[in-house]
Amino acid sequence: RRPLEASGGAIWGIAVSGDMKRLVSVADDGLIRLWQNDDRGPITELVAEDRQVVDVSGDGSRYLLRAPGGVLEVHSADGAMTPVAIPSSAPTTMFNTALATFHNASLSYDGRWVTQSGQPELEVPAPVRVIDVDTGDTVWSDPASLFDTGVVSPDGRRLFLVDDDLAEEEGISVIDLPSGELIARLDQSRTSLIGAEPVGVYPTSDGSHIDVTWNDGQLRRLDAETLDVEAAAHPPFTIEGRIGSDPESDIVYVAGWPGGIGRVDLGQGDETWSRSTDPTILASAALSPDGSVVAALHPFSASIVLFDAETLRPLGRPIPIRAGTGGFAFTSDGDLLVNGPFGVSRITVEP
Repeated sequence: RRPLEASGGAIWGIAVSGDMKRLVSVADDGLIRLWQNDDRGPITELVAEDRQVVDVSGDGSRYLLRAPGGVLEVHSADGAMTPVAIPSSAPTTMFNTALATFHNASLSYDGRWVTQSGQPELEVPAPVRVIDVDTGDTVWSDPASLFDTGVVSPDGRRLFLVDDDLAEEEGISVIDLPSGELIARLDQSRTSLIGAEPVGVYPTSDGSHIDVTWNDGQLRRLDAETLDVEAAAHPPFTIEGRIGSDPESDIVYVAGWPGGIGRVDLGQGDETWSRSTDPTILASAALSPDGSVVAALHPFSASIVLFDAETLRPLGRPIPIRAGTGGFAFTSDGDLLVNGPFGVSRITVEP
């Protein structure tokens, strides 16, 4: 027999399932852990009570949580960094109010930059800013922007901003962060040639391109400097939510409606699609660090579904999450962070 080792100090309570295959422990650090009854470590660990996953950096080293009251917190996946608090509001001149609350937030690929943006439900200008997590400095801001979402390039030199309401004629803009100058813009005159409006933007790991989802349900790869379309995917379903990218290749994973999951090589043009017998929505895809597992959200059942990255076949049982929340992502060691019933849970994924 071998002891189960926890990093949370003394264990104060324990309970074992009827089949003896699972046990739950409560430790000195206040965390609740669900264990496999062998020597493989915890399956599920409650890592942040009363919080929700907002984003995880592309390299899986840091994750962004929303705490009670809306304050954001940046945590390191290995626990070595003291959590950094990011205020959820900023000064604004709109409506003669002192503060405006950010609607969206994202982490850069390496987790050093947080971009906060948008109040799209109001359809009025709102603050956008980029914060250096390591120093706490605001490196770029616009107190009255029409952009809904934004993300910083992996090298920290470019800011990509998206406005999905082209009646405002903003589209996609590329900002040079050191100087604050506009480098390129894809506005209504150019998107009319594409025939769709941008929804989300995801820089590639080398920063040379951005992968953009559109309101026609398609995925297009654009040059990060010129915003020219260089490749496109044509799924048999409407892409929903975030995409999952392989940092070592041009392969991108997407999920959508009705019940679809897909793998696209935007460099070679190869496309593989799988349609579920479930006609409801799959939304947002995330790829594990070793490239073996793809996770997707099933909103209607409030669960995360796992797929084999090569065959796109489902793996195991769906993982339940908090209803009405869609936050989930892989950490650098392959664990899955999800919004569980009591806060953020860390789950050991075993393909």
